[in-house]
Amino acid sequence: MELQSKWVAQVLSGKVLLPNEDEMMASTNEFYRKMQELGLPKRSTHFMLPYQLGYQNWLCAQIGLPPLENWKLKMYEESLKNLIEMRDGYKDQWDDAYWEGIIKVFIFLLIYCDPFHDIASPIFNFFLLLLQLIYLKSKSLSV
Repeated sequence: MELQSKWVAQVLSGKVLLPNEDEMMASTNEFYRKMQELGLPKRSTHFMLPYQLGYQNWLCAQIGLPPLENWKLKMYEESLKNLIEMRDGYKDQWDDAYWEGIIKVFIFLLIYCDPFHDIASPIFNFFLLLLQLIYLKSKSLSV
C-alpha cells in the first residue's frame, strides 16, 4: 500500500508519467492473456500473488527507490508458505471448552469472593483482566 500511495502521489504531481492509452491497453490485454493461460477467471484480476514481488519492485523503480531488500522477500515467501500450510488462513483457533472453564472459575470468584477484602483478590483481579481479554478477542474474531 505504501509503495502504491507513493506512486500515485508522484503520478498526480507529474513526477511519474503514465504510459499512453495504447500501451496500458496492451499491458492489460497481455495480463488477461496470461490469466487465461493459467485458467484464472477475469474476476481474479486483483489476485496479484504470483506477481506481487515483481509488481512491488516495478513500483520501486517507478518512484526512484531501490528494489526490495532480501529480508523483505524472505519474509514474504515465509508468509506465503504459512498461508498455504494453514489451509484456513491465519485465523486463530478458539477452544470453547477451555474458555468456558475459565469463565466458570471467574463467575465462581465473582459470586463467592469479596474482591476488596478476600485473600483471593489478586486471583479475582487476574480473572477480571482475563475476561476483558476474552471479550476483546471475541470481538476481533467476529470482525
